[in-house]
Amino acid sequence: MKKMFSAWVKDKRTKELVRIDSECINKISFISDLRSNGYMVNPDMVKESEVFEWIMKNTNADKVEWKYINRIPSENESVSDIIWKGINKTTEKMNKNFYNKYGYNI
Repeated sequence: MKKMFSAWVKDKRTKELVRIDSECINKISFISDLRSNGYMVNPDMVKESEVFEWIMKNTNADKVEWKYINRIPSENESVSDIIWKGINKTTEKMNKNFYNKYGYNI
């Protein structure tokens, strides 16, 4: 089943920032299509269209928000809740990788 995706991308020739909307099977294939058509893509700036619109209308569209908001928050959940959950998950992953690399058991 195809989904609608939206992305902020940069044209490699003109360096112009452009919004692209398209229907694709998944995020990876959408990013691949964009790159093959001459766009520079930051995967954090590619979202399902509903989430993309929600970020644009309800946040400051900071880099942190683009990185960690991957769904529309529920009514009892704030943007900062989602961001902190994402940061904690990233920190846990970094700690685990560090401990595994240097032979420590968690």
